[in-house]
Amino acid sequence: GAPMAAAPEAAAAPGAAHPTAALHDVLEFLFGAKVPPSDAFALAKDLLTAGVHGRADLAAKPAAEVQRLVPKKHQRKVLGALERAAAKEAVQAAVQAGQVEGPPAKRRRGAEDDAAAPPPLPPPPGEAPATVRVNRSPVMIAWATAVAERLGYDWSEALSLASAVSAACARAKGRRLGVYSPGSEPPLPPAADGRSVELLGQGVPAVRTARGWRGLAVRSAGDVYAPVSPAAVRGSLARALPGPAFGAALEVMRALAAAVPEDRLRRDKGRLAYDLYAQFRPAVADGRQGWGQAGDLDLARIRAMAAERARPANP
Repeated sequence: GAPMAAAPEAAAAPGAAHPTAALHDVLEFLFGAKVPPSDAFALAKDLLTAGVHGRADLAAKPAAEVQRLVPKKHQRKVLGALERAAAKEAVQAAVQAGQVEGPPAKRRRGAEDDAAAPPPLPPPPGEAPATVRVNRSPVMIAWATAVAERLGYDWSEALSLASAVSAACARAKGRRLGVYSPGSEPPLPPAADGRSVELLGQGVPAVRTARGWRGLAVRSAGDVYAPVSPAAVRGSLARALPGPAFGAALEVMRALAAAVPEDRLRRDKGRLAYDLYAQFRPAVADGRQGWGQAGDLDLARIRAMAAERARPANP
């Protein structure tokens, strides 16, 4: 491994990691994320200054905050490493909680297994938060996941398709706001030619793999479409909706999706599902000022919408 640099032995705040131990933890994570040692030491110093004393501290931050702290050239590596770690921890937690029987048998080398860990359980009565501070992207992904499940896709398929539709909406909005250049989209891979899944008013490019449907999204480099990993999406949602918030949000969104007749969720490419999302999504500022901004997700509002939709008189 790369040599460790000496660090000044500053006094640690109560409850904080010892400076040398914290530096070691941060560097260990950065090296594991494939950040070159020449950049890792400077980045580790910046992260320690920002109060990040290890991977857990970084994983607790929203993706937008991680992007603010990490130079753009290393963001994909760091965010990818966080997502993989979160997915692994979710599987381990599910095994320990008895939600699954145990880790799957080892697949042959080179075979891809991107299936997500089981969905979070709803929190016990009285432990669900009333509101969650979150930006719109995870809310759309969670809602689109619930809708896709309602349409018959399994948990991993739904996560992948939901993330793809959210990415497509974000790129379209980003081009309108000037966040992204108006350049042409990269060509779809041959396997996806003519294939799409209709969700939230969008035709989502998708491919059928050995493990089921996977949505396609443009990679952050903007040069090619790639299948969206359900495990990575679950990890992102678990960070954006921490603690009981993930299970609570998914529970009320599934209830709302279940309250809408399936044929209404399919009509007009699922436009009704997007219209419902627009009624409960967090309120943020208009235009570029609101890009990536967090707002309050009101879970009680979604629950009330589900109850209203479940009434017999509702179409």
